[in-house]
Amino acid sequence: MMPDRRRTLALSALASLAFWLAVDGFSRIPSFYMPDGFLAPIPGWKRLLIVAVIASVFYATARLIASASPRRWVQRGLWLAALAVMLGGRHALYYEMGSRYTPYGRDEPHLPLRFEQPTLAGTAWWNYTGGDCGYFDREIVVFESESDVVRYRRGAFIGDFLFPVYVLLDVSPYGDRVTRGTVRDSVIHWHSEYETRERISREGDGLRLTWLRDD
Repeated sequence: MMPDRRRTLALSALASLAFWLAVDGFSRIPSFYMPDGFLAPIPGWKRLLIVAVIASVFYATARLIASASPRRWVQRGLWLAALAVMLGGRHALYYEMGSRYTPYGRDEPHLPLRFEQPTLAGTAWWNYTGGDCGYFDREIVVFESESDVVRYRRGAFIGDFLFPVYVLLDVSPYGDRVTRGTVRDSVIHWHSEYETRERISREGDGLRLTWLRDD
């Protein structure tokens, strides 16, 4: 690798590390309700991954701009355009994820996550679900037996600036939520004061869970 390429790669890695450290420090501002910082819920290897991904983007962008023109004013303009594209990509991802959000709704059935068995026992299903106050969940429902079921949820508020990052890394700044339930006559009775009953029905290759009102 040529010296200029090594220098570019080193600067890209340092810039990426500085970027995520700055984001982590900014997220500790009290108004963001994340006193432990953005990086706290992210495992170590995933922290290295996001640093490496951004470093790769910076490096590739720098090499393309350097090869485009030797003129500094052209390069400065291309850097502004590249940063605008990066920010636009973040917004596009945000709206793509946010478009799946429906308050208290599931527009699509749960999809199989684990190899389907003749009965529900031993199967697992996943879906993206919406809740109150703009909270967005990745939900996994596991049927441990014919009568025992567990729901695992993790997510973030769609208003969070880093919401797309949390979704892509499958992490939650607010921890995982686990709810257990009992299956009787194709109805899940959740052992939670916030979640009551859901009817189970098959829909193609998916599993439809429909909330039942307690009148």
